[in-house]
Amino acid sequence: MLARGHVWSVETVTLSTHSGTHLTIDQVPLEWCWGRGVRLDVRHLPAGAGITAADVQAALNAAGHTLEAGDVVLTLTGASAHYHEAGYEQRHAGYTREGIAWVVDRGVRLIGIDAWGIDRPFGPLIQDTLAGTAEFWEAHFYGLERPYLQIEKLSNLEALPPTGFTVMAFPVKVEGASAAWARVVAAVPEAYAGT
Repeated sequence: MLARGHVWSVETVTLSTHSGTHLTIDQVPLEWCWGRGVRLDVRHLPAGAGITAADVQAALNAAGHTLEAGDVVLTLTGASAHYHEAGYEQRHAGYTREGIAWVVDRGVRLIGIDAWGIDRPFGPLIQDTLAGTAEFWEAHFYGLERPYLQIEKLSNLEALPPTGFTVMAFPVKVEGASAAWARVVAAVPEAYAGT
């Protein structure tokens, strides 16, 4: 008889690959999943607004960061504070095609956001799509032209300094999947801790 009465524990999880913090994947180079981080604070933009190239440049200037190829861009909209509230998926600014293109075209391959998605919320995006002034999921679809990865549903970005940290976001390897769960970690040097 076993002294503790059991041999092992095992759990079965049924979960969408787009649940919780996740990366868009299928086959991606692992070197795209980590790098020098910069936090872009766009909390001043209202829910539903589009994050443009000018917004990105202004946030980079405020952070005192010059964007380089391989950097990891984390976008602070403030939406994660509303994660457990009704309407959370509508509470953020999201990237426009122009805004995401400006970042990706500079060699960035990993862009994260503390919101339900990297694009604007469905309401304003559908309205503009029907009016012919936007493409539905234009930030997502830019990745078909210039490949990049998205991290969605981040949290605690407000605890990071604007720059001076390293981001690691390795996804669980799920063959043929459009996304996979990730434990995203920012390594912050002691010099920045508490600032």
